[in-house]
Amino acid sequence: MTSFPYPEAVFRFFSEFSAIPHGSGNTAGIRAWALKTAEALGVDAHADSAGNVILRKAASAGYADHPGVILQGHLDMVCAK
Repeated sequence: MTSFPYPEAVFRFFSEFSAIPHGSGNTAGIRAWALKTAEALGVDAHADSAGNVILRKAASAGYADHPGVILQGHLDMVCAK
């Protein structure tokens, strides 16, 4: 069993996606992982025609009237020699 530092969930997910090759132009595997992980967590997710992954999660109880939050990131990474 692998032991992860605190916060365990962050490092566990980081370990999972770091093991998937996802250099520029090679994002199919990491996209599939993101969609599968979102589904397992009960988060609404889909990929658009450009390959972007869009996740939507409802507000926590009592926060539905607060402004929404949008996070943006890249699925690919620049591979160094």
